[in-house]
Amino acid sequence: MSGSQWDELCTAAARGERDKVLDMLQQGVNVDGLNKFQRTALQVGTFGAFLPRGAVPNGALAHVSTLIIFMALIRYEAAWWGFVLLGGSSPVLGGGGGVTRPGSFHALRSAFAQVAQLGHGRLVRDLLEAGADPNRPDPVLRLTATHDAAREGFPESVRALLEHGADVNLPDAHGNLPLHLAAREGHLEVVKLLGARTAHPGAANGQGRSARQLARDFGRARAAEYLQKHLESDVGV
Repeated sequence: MSGSQWDELCTAAARGERDKVLDMLQQGVNVDGLNKFQRTALQVGTFGAFLPRGAVPNGALAHVSTLIIFMALIRYEAAWWGFVLLGGSSPVLGGGGGVTRPGSFHALRSAFAQVAQLGHGRLVRDLLEAGADPNRPDPVLRLTATHDAAREGFPESVRALLEHGADVNLPDAHGNLPLHLAAREGHLEVVKLLGARTAHPGAANGQGRSARQLARDFGRARAAEYLQKHLESDVGV
């Protein structure tokens, strides 16, 4: 089977094109085939479902696409506040000065997060059910799909990975477990999922920081509090 087919499968996964992914898998394309960047469809599909058409599906560009989306949202809110504070009208919202803080921005941000979570979860589950290896690390940072889903805060993807044999005790190149990344980003639901399955939830990463310490370092109070209670319950304190 040609590498171009694996590139095509990975591109479809990165874009979130579920129908195309399923069609290619039905045609017998190897679900664990590597694209030109030595990544599988599961690896790029775990966090890349919003790559624009024509984008190259590698890890770096997936992160850039996510950054661009959120920067656009930040600029949206900043523009609104700037015009309101100046007493003018907002070209973004089409409203005049004195309007209330827009629920539309928050609805947009919330909807984006929910669609991302649901979309990723379905696609990840499809790939896993087709036999994708949940524990294959990427060739650069040794990140597994579980690391990616944990960092991005996709609980449905994490659940699907766990149900299909994902090992949450595999460290990346910096000694981070998926739990470290979820805690650092403050994804409480994912922290709870992983904390219950991580063999040593108090383990330090390569920089000597535990998941709880990372949560505190980055101001993720709820995640830090949960991990503290979880660790205390483990030792019977």
